[in-house]
Amino acid sequence: RTTPDPDRVPRELTREEIEKVTETVTEFFPGLTPTIVRSDAFPDLFTEDRHPLLGWLDQNSKVYCATGFSGKGFKMATGYGHIAAHEALGKQTIEGLDFVRPDRFKTR
Repeated sequence: RTTPDPDRVPRELTREEIEKVTETVTEFFPGLTPTIVRSDAFPDLFTEDRHPLLGWLDQNSKVYCATGFSGKGFKMATGYGHIAAHEALGKQTIEGLDFVRPDRFKTR
């Protein structure tokens, strides 16, 4: 669920969410008791274009940004981590990553 305030993320499951989990467990895991024992909400962070931010905040910045990997972050963590480490340490700049660079949101 979308929430405009990260301090007010709904932590409790809705009745609909509980019903959906129960249905899914019953269908795909026969013999398993479909009782939710524990749940919590962990907010995902997305940019407007759903691509992460990876790179220096601007040309003169001392801040290297690596965030917004929700949905893609886990499966690409090693690649993004490799890029971030090399660039932040000044060892290498990776070309062709304009779609993740923070300055793509700057107004010209």
